[in-house]
Amino acid sequence: MKLDLIIQTEEHAVDMKTGLETISGASEAVRSVVEAVITDKVSHRNTSANKVRNKMMESFEGSYGLVFEVGTEEPELKAKLARIGNETMSQVIGYFMSEALYLECPPLSVAATQQIKEISAETQVILIDKLRRSPLQNAVSVPSSYGHNVVLKTHTGEFDRREIITLSQNSKTNLSPKTNKEVINFRACITRLNINTGNGRLLIEGENETVAFGFPSAYREVRVAAKKRFSENLDKNNGISSDKWEYIDIVATSLRLKSGHIIKYLISGFE
Repeated sequence: MKLDLIIQTEEHAVDMKTGLETISGASEAVRSVVEAVITDKVSHRNTSANKVRNKMMESFEGSYGLVFEVGTEEPELKAKLARIGNETMSQVIGYFMSEALYLECPPLSVAATQQIKEISAETQVILIDKLRRSPLQNAVSVPSSYGHNVVLKTHTGEFDRREIITLSQNSKTNLSPKTNKEVINFRACITRLNINTGNGRLLIEGENETVAFGFPSAYREVRVAAKKRFSENLDKNNGISSDKWEYIDIVATSLRLKSGHIIKYLISGFE
């Protein structure tokens, strides 16, 4: 699977230290997602023993960047990667990187949704936790230090590219939210739900932008009950006009940025 990593700088050059950190972090984030998809495991370190590896290819004209390839020499894993295909895998990569940054990703295909469902809940939790640490912390080195966006694209044909995600200065901020224990009551509908982990996106009544949600570890019984209730809400609202949407009364605390902006609700109750 070939990808382009582009640092959008007009100078066609970038500070070496931060540039290498960004390249290393972004490529490791991609490698970790691919590894989780085809092995249902997440390695803690990238070593020569890893079954899924990154390979630097070539640079290209324009904004500073390079082409790299993620793959494996294991016959069974190589066959699985080929069956999934670049288009579907790129959507899965975008989904998990967006989840780690508390962002909404574009709509997923049926195939991409199925691939995510096939990854165990434990592996998904470990993967997102890993992405939020060194891979994405390093990947946003250039955006946070110099303000240049970093764009990750996959090759879907000889000349065709599909954007996976753009990392910006805001991406760095999203990696260090603080828990706010103030209890909030609101009405919302569910717009996306990961049935394995219980994480998803919700839309508060009267708002236009969705927000991530999940559950504190102490609320396992709520998580189990919520999966059914939230799944039913998602299904019921799918395909009908917004004036007919059904809303759920929710009780939650939150994760917030320094500005006070809420990027995730931690649900403790609902009706």
